[in-house]
Amino acid sequence: MKRLHWGLIVTLALVWMASIASNAVSVVRVVDNAGYYQIANWDKAVDICASRGMRLARRDQLTEAWKQGLDSCWCGWLADGTVGYPIQKSRSGCGGGLNAPRIVTCSLTPGNGIGFDAYCTASEISVVRVVDNAGYYQIANWDKAVDICAGRGMRLARRDQLTEAWKQGLDSCWCGWLADGTVGYPIQKPRSGCNNGGQPEVVTCSLTPYNGKGWDAYCMPV
Repeated sequence: MKRLHWGLIVTLALVWMASIASNAVSVVRVVDNAGYYQIANWDKAVDICASRGMRLARRDQLTEAWKQGLDSCWCGWLADGTVGYPIQKSRSGCGGGLNAPRIVTCSLTPGNGIGFDAYCTASEISVVRVVDNAGYYQIANWDKAVDICAGRGMRLARRDQLTEAWKQGLDSCWCGWLADGTVGYPIQKPRSGCNNGGQPEVVTCSLTPYNGKGWDAYCMPV
């Protein structure tokens, strides 16, 4: 009985550890090739993460990584356009003089007059924006969008799937067809020409394309 009892405890412990590992959030600080604190704006931060096969981390993802022990005394861009860093232990020049471990929010004005670093995440997002071979905003209707996704071995994403991808950090300022026949796009940081004045959300676009031709499409693997 004792052997069975301890065997059960060990098994449960391993399951618990595996659960912790599977829920780990992979957030890393990324530095520009020119050196630290050289990423001048949010758009450049997005591009730098993308060039490494990643995307800007959301603040809640950085917070989760901080809860798991991430400590970095370097201000970095986040998905919502703010700048911050995770601190486990305040020390000289790191923590703003407060002792509490936390996510520190940095000023949007870089101290060196140039920029910051970026916090990127490698979390996988399966929804992708697909453009017609003729160029962007050329998919005239839902049927063509279905065919274009199928031609790439994918299918049109449902709105709830696009929403889930948005929750994981997907940001795209391009209207695209969805499985329910609507058109929309996911936005992390409203900006000029892109839900300006609004809030981070999945935006619904008009079914009438402004260029009189069409939209793109949001597809995902079958």
